[in-house]
Amino acid sequence: MFLFSKKKKEKPSEDGELTQKPSYQVGIQQFEIKTSSDASFKLGKIHEIGRRKNQQDTLAYSEVADETCLKEKGALFIVADGMGGLSDGAEVSSMLAVKMLQFFDANDFTDSPSEKLYEMVMNANEEINLHLGESRIGKSGSTLVTAYIKDDKVYWLSIGDSNIYLYQNHSIIRVNELHNYEKELMEMVSEGVISMEQAMSHPDRAALTSFIGAGEIKYVDRNLEPLILEKEDRLLLTSDGLDTVSKEELEQMMHYDAAEAALKLKYLISEKNRRNQDNYTAIIIEAV
Repeated sequence: MFLFSKKKKEKPSEDGELTQKPSYQVGIQQFEIKTSSDASFKLGKIHEIGRRKNQQDTLAYSEVADETCLKEKGALFIVADGMGGLSDGAEVSSMLAVKMLQFFDANDFTDSPSEKLYEMVMNANEEINLHLGESRIGKSGSTLVTAYIKDDKVYWLSIGDSNIYLYQNHSIIRVNELHNYEKELMEMVSEGVISMEQAMSHPDRAALTSFIGAGEIKYVDRNLEPLILEKEDRLLLTSDGLDTVSKEELEQMMHYDAAEAALKLKYLISEKNRRNQDNYTAIIIEAV
């Protein structure tokens, strides 16, 4: 079990610049997740606090360096984004990752992996709701993107507004739907209930409509048939803090090996120097 969630804040200097900008001299190993020598993928990671006071994202993954574990169980990857606008977002995202890894360790995913992935997340949500209690349900929560990989087959699941991207044939697409109010507004536009202008200017357009810790989960997005990763494909699991990077920029970064792409993403986000930069986390899975 590997879990990353807490990190000290980088203090801005008087002119608002971050005092510790990333450098290629930092060492690319900090952005690499070590895997078994015969693994079918290489891994990169980025897990940064941005300009927030606290790190509410959690990055976690199973025993990917263990050859036996990879062959028998496969690998599980998790990016959970604790909701900064709610209380105890870091607590919920961390608890979510721990509960999922514990379930993964105790269960066989090789049969009906999509159903097991769903069962794992529903089980974690139930435990988190019990932990929060009636008074805190819906007042603390986390979004989630997760992927289970066995050989070249991928099953993924998402809840909330974090992203799962597939890079294939030098092009990148988001494969999951985002669960925010904009989706419902677009449905109202297509039905002629409101105009596009009204939808795009709606103050609650970005509000989440589904997340862990809100009681019953309203929306879950997942694939029932496996996504096949071919050599040089990449799968990315990212929190919404990485939305600072455009689709075109993200696509350019995926030309690099997984760990180098993660390093370059950190460098790019630091260069953008957004004053409201959210926590940002990503796992890059490169098929080899």
